[in-house]
Amino acid sequence: GVSQFLLASTNSVVGNVGDRVIDEATPLNPLTPYGATKAAAEMLVSAYRGSYDVAACSLRFINVYGPGMANKDSVVARLMRAAQSGSGVQVYGDGFQRRDFVYVTDVAAAVLLAWRRSWAGTLVIGSGHSPSLLEVIDAVRRVTGAPIPVEHVAPRRGEMSVVAVNIG
Repeated sequence: GVSQFLLASTNSVVGNVGDRVIDEATPLNPLTPYGATKAAAEMLVSAYRGSYDVAACSLRFINVYGPGMANKDSVVARLMRAAQSGSGVQVYGDGFQRRDFVYVTDVAAAVLLAWRRSWAGTLVIGSGHSPSLLEVIDAVRRVTGAPIPVEHVAPRRGEMSVVAVNIG
């Protein structure tokens, strides 16, 4: 009896695409267990869409930030905690890796729009802008006035060099 279903997914389902821009047609190629479980869920959503005529949509959220993120282990949350406590942050690699970030109210609006339109398929939910981590750190320093010392550590396995998305 379910006619509509939305899945909260992630860009991790496509793995490291290098400098290419991620869009809805980017093939699944997860490099982490997290990405693999989300990719499997996307495949189930696709199967239900095809088998049971469910308006099923996989929404690939890209680095969501905003109110309520205090306990997340995302870079923005870690930066805000560091600014508040006066501590520093670790940056994996040189900090030149680029990331798209999307504000939580924009994500909520996208979810509502997908629901209201009974969207079927995949949607990438990002901002379409990918600053480097060093640029994000500088922005947080400017906004908060906190110095936020940075310690560069070895990059993590599966780390993507660029996360740039087409939000068209």
